[in-house]
Formats: sequence, structure tokens, C-alpha cells
Amino acid sequence: MTLEEFIIEFKKSKELFDWKIMNGLIRAVEHQSGLTCCPLTGVCFFLTKILINKMDFRKAAAKIGLPLNIANLIVGAADFDNNNKQCQEVRKQLCAAVGLTKE
Repeated sequence: MTLEEFIIEFKKSKELFDWKIMNGLIRAVEHQSGLTCCPLTGVCFFLTKILINKMDFRKAAAKIGLPLNIANLIVGAADFDNNNKQCQEVRKQLCAAVGLTKE
């Protein structure tokens, strides 16, 4: 899976999750159960129905065929509004995909 394919699936995951920025972190709350997850574990659950702890994002990335370097970039973008230009660009793409604005 490429970054572009991940963004497409992330956008589709709005069917299942309410995506929010909570304390600077991009997180999801599942509509029915209240389950919270990060973008990687959320997309993994959306695609596979396998629930993986958000701390084990590498396992979620492997389940959906996302290379580790892209997974690290997505996590950096979702968890930190930092000075890394690449992370900033991915964060913008994630926010735009699900209609988030800065806190």
C-alpha cells in the first residue's frame, strides 16, 4: 500500500469513525462502541475488522501491507504537529481527508 492508497482508505473510514484532533493527536472514535484508535489502527480495523492496539501500529501496518517507512511517517504526522516538513505535509493530507482543522 502506498501513502496515497492509505489516504484514500483513511477517508473512507469516516463511515465507521469520527476523526478528531484530541490534545494535538489525530484520533478516531468508533460510532457504536466508542473505541478510540490512531489512523493506522483505524484503517486496519476498517479494512480487516482486526482490532490492534494503537501502540502496536507496526503490526497494523503489516496487516494492511503498508511499508514501515510510510507507517512511521503517518504516525509522526498523526501524533505530532512537528517541524518535520514531510510529517507536516502528511498531517495536512490526513486532516483534509477527514475534514479536520487545527485545534
